[in-house]
Amino acid sequence: MVDPNFQAKMAKQIGATVVNVDASHVAMISKPDQVAAAIISAARQAK
Repeated sequence: MVDPNFQAKMAKQIGATVVNVDASHVAMISKPDQVAAAIISAARQAK
C-alpha cells in the first residue's frame, strides 16, 4: 500500500489533478457514478 501522504506529495510534484471520493476501499464498487464521472472528466481533458 502506498502512504496517502506520499501519494499526495507525488501528485503535487507532477501537477496532477486529484479527485477524492468519500468511499470504501473499493471506490469503483461503492461509488461507481463518482468514479465514472472522474474518469470521463479526465478523458475529456486529455491532450
